[in-house]
Amino acid sequence: MPFRKRRKTYPAKTKLVQGPKSATSCPDQSSPRPAATSDLTCQASQSLLPQPAPAARSAAAVPKRKRQFSSDEGAEVQSLRRPSVQAAGDGVSVVTSSESKRKCAEPRQAAFTSSYSVGELLGSGGCGSVYAGTRKSDGQEVAIKYIQKNKATNYITMHGDGRCLPLEVALMTMVSKPSCTNVLRLLDWFEEPLCYILVLERPSPCSDLFDFCEIFNGRLSEVQARQIFRQVVEALIHCRNCGVFHRDVKSENILVNLSDWTAKLIDFGCGDLYKYTPYYHFAGTREHCPPEYFRNGSYEASPATTWSLGVLLFGLVCGDLPFESREETILNQPKFTVALSKECHDLISWCTSTDPFERPVLEDILKHDWLSGQNLF
Repeated sequence: MPFRKRRKTYPAKTKLVQGPKSATSCPDQSSPRPAATSDLTCQASQSLLPQPAPAARSAAAVPKRKRQFSSDEGAEVQSLRRPSVQAAGDGVSVVTSSESKRKCAEPRQAAFTSSYSVGELLGSGGCGSVYAGTRKSDGQEVAIKYIQKNKATNYITMHGDGRCLPLEVALMTMVSKPSCTNVLRLLDWFEEPLCYILVLERPSPCSDLFDFCEIFNGRLSEVQARQIFRQVVEALIHCRNCGVFHRDVKSENILVNLSDWTAKLIDFGCGDLYKYTPYYHFAGTREHCPPEYFRNGSYEASPATTWSLGVLLFGLVCGDLPFESREETILNQPKFTVALSKECHDLISWCTSTDPFERPVLEDILKHDWLSGQNLF
């Protein structure tokens, strides 16, 4: 099996050929990029804290994956059933064009510098850079994300608020009020002439899920994976109910508190308003992209989210992702290299059904036999 590696993220309206060029950070263009995030293109907040050194992996920890290639029948994408939740996008207008940049909130540079101090660089990517920070009023540790204005192309106006907000700011505002234990909160945001500044909560001590798995030789036991996976599903239910489509669910975008194993979904840089009609532009990570997009050029939020959860769970318990290319995704013939329980195998297969109409909604996943029991260590 090839060594586990972090996956590139693609912003909206890009072809799945190669990632966009990396961008320098707004506050310090000479800052070096950490090795852990050197191949990322749209993940500024995936490493909110310095990561612990991973344990050495044994060659036998995860067996080498061998793929079986066979023909796969394409499935017609049908109308998808909707869960009984608040209509997506309630309380906000449609996404506006980049001309709306001129109508954004007034700059508050003085308020930011008087309220927060900026520390070391924690992570950098194509959509911005994340620094350690401290709130001066009480010494609270925070993460400070800088997003270059030329990378913020979509804006929306929230009802009751005359300001036109950058999409990522708006999405994080929507999921932060009310807040969810399993979603990273936006504490404040500011505008400067060249960039936007997002002030985020900074859990401690924590690691992103990718490095967290390295502590356990690259993969988790089913008991360990179950505890993390359930929290991710609950985070996505919260996002959906708030009208937000995260669109880039993967281990690099999940933080795990090393003390109590609380998981938090991070980085909404590739997100969008949640809707029940198709999306025609891809944003996210190629290895998590659903097959219907490769086949038909479109996908819907609910089945695409479920597909990414199936890919995530496979990676947690098997130690690598099931698909490495467009062709493998379309074939949908993942090779299970680790002996799993029938229930875990069934849940992964259900979430990665080729026909999006056959995939479970998030509530169905929580009711599945593999998740319905108690998490016992």
